[in-house]
Amino acid sequence: MTRYPAAIAVLIVAAAPLWLASSPIVIALASLSGVLCLGGVFARSSTSLTTGAWLALVELTIALLWSHASNSLGVPAVFGLALMLLLLFADFDARFRGAQIDSTVTDRQVRHWIRLFVAATGCVLALAIVAIAMAGLIAPPIREVVAGVGALGAFLAVLHAYLTKRS
Repeated sequence: MTRYPAAIAVLIVAAAPLWLASSPIVIALASLSGVLCLGGVFARSSTSLTTGAWLALVELTIALLWSHASNSLGVPAVFGLALMLLLLFADFDARFRGAQIDSTVTDRQVRHWIRLFVAATGCVLALAIVAIAMAGLIAPPIREVVAGVGALGAFLAVLHAYLTKRS
């Protein structure tokens, strides 16, 4: 059930950075990450999927670095939302592999994904508005420090979630 929506999410994750920079390295990374993610989705391999998602993140980082685009908030937002859905679909597929699922459970899960997607989109928009406002208020040398603190905070939040995860 979740393989085809996951495949669409893979295409978005792999192709989104190409809007920023379509250099040979970014294209090669997009191809490799797409193949690994699709392989992970259809072979149900979390290792392949995670490796492909990591490569896609490296691809996005390189594309952002080389694009020099000052208005590049949209592509990372779309990338992040598609990556979130891809990981949700893969997790659902791994948990319920081979099980018969009632249509009410499926409907409930789809509604949950829609609510999560809407909430994440709202958070992305709110953060984009705050980032634009802060960029106008903070001097250029301090912007990098604020961005670094934000990235460190995000990393620590993910690390905390991973270390306190309950299966």
